[in-house]
Amino acid sequence: MSKKYTVFIILLTFLLLLFGVYFSDGTEAIKELAQKVNIHYIRAVFVMMVGYWLMQIMIAKEIANNLGEKFPFFVAMKGFMIGEFFSAITPLATGGQPMQVVYLSKKGIKSGSSSCILAIQLFFFHISRILLGLILTIVYWRFFYSGGYFFTFFLMLGFILNFSIAFFMIAAVYKPEKVLKFVNFVLNLLYKIKVVKDKEKLLTQVNTEVELFNKSIQEFRGQELKVYFILILQNMISFVFYYGIGYYVFKSLDVSTPNFMMCLAAQIAVALVSAYIPMPGGSLGAEGIFFLIFSQLVPEGSPIFMAILMWRMVTYYFTILATFPFTLKLK
Repeated sequence: MSKKYTVFIILLTFLLLLFGVYFSDGTEAIKELAQKVNIHYIRAVFVMMVGYWLMQIMIAKEIANNLGEKFPFFVAMKGFMIGEFFSAITPLATGGQPMQVVYLSKKGIKSGSSSCILAIQLFFFHISRILLGLILTIVYWRFFYSGGYFFTFFLMLGFILNFSIAFFMIAAVYKPEKVLKFVNFVLNLLYKIKVVKDKEKLLTQVNTEVELFNKSIQEFRGQELKVYFILILQNMISFVFYYGIGYYVFKSLDVSTPNFMMCLAAQIAVALVSAYIPMPGGSLGAEGIFFLIFSQLVPEGSPIFMAILMWRMVTYYFTILATFPFTLKLK
C-alpha cells in the first residue's frame, strides 16, 4: 500500500468521525461536552495506554531471557515503539515486525533471534486475546449471543477468523508441510480466478514465514509449562489496560455504562472483529463495529460519536504520534 493511500485512509477516517460528531451532536452540544469532560478520566486513559506498552515490552524481554538473549530495556522499548508505528500505518499490521527486525539487527541482535522473539510474542498475544475474548463474551452471553443484535454475526465471524489463524499457527508448529500444501492449493485457486498474479513469489514468502515460525516455537517448546501460563496471564493483564480504555472514555463524558468488565468484553469484541480488516488500523471497520456494540450498551442519545473519536484519538492517532519519533533514525 502506497504512503499516499495510507495517509488518505487515515485522514478520511478522522474526517468522517468529525462529521459524525458534528451532525449527531451539533456545535452547542460539542461545546457543552468539552466543558464537562472529566480530566481525571482522560489522565487515566493515557496511564492505561502507557501501562499496556510497558506490559508488552516486559513480555518481549521475558521471552528473550527465556531464549538466552540479552534484551536491554531501552532496546526492547524502542523496538516495540517502532513496531507499533508501522503496525498502525500498514494494513493488517503487517509492517510492524519486519521493521522491528531491521532495528534490532542494527543493535546487534541477529535477525533469526529477533524474529524468534517476535514470533513467539505474536503467538501468545493472539492466543491470549482469543481466550480472554471467549471467556468474557460467554460470561455476558445474553448480550453478545442471544440479544438478537446485528453485531453478533460479525462477532462470530471474528472468532472464526481468529481461531483459523490460531489453528494455522499451531499447525505450522506440528505439521508445517501440510500448512504449505494447503497454502499452495489456495494460491493455485486464487491464481486461476486471477486474484493473485505472482503466485510463486507469495508461496516463497509464506514458506519462509512458516519455516521461521516453526523454528521459533520449536526453540521455545522446552520451557516449563508455567512459563506459557505466565505469558498468557501477562498478555491478559495488558489487555485489561488497553481494552479498558473505552470504559474510561465514556466515564470522562459522564455517560452511564455497564460495569468495567462488560465494557472490556465489548472492546475485545471490537478488536477481534476489526483485526483482519485490510485497512491501516482497521480503519472504518473498527469505528463501525464499536458503534454497533456500544450503541446497545449506553443510553439512547449518548454522545457515542464523540466517544468513538476520543477512543481512536488515544488508541490510534496518539499511538502514531507518540511512536513516530522512534522511527526517525531508522533507515
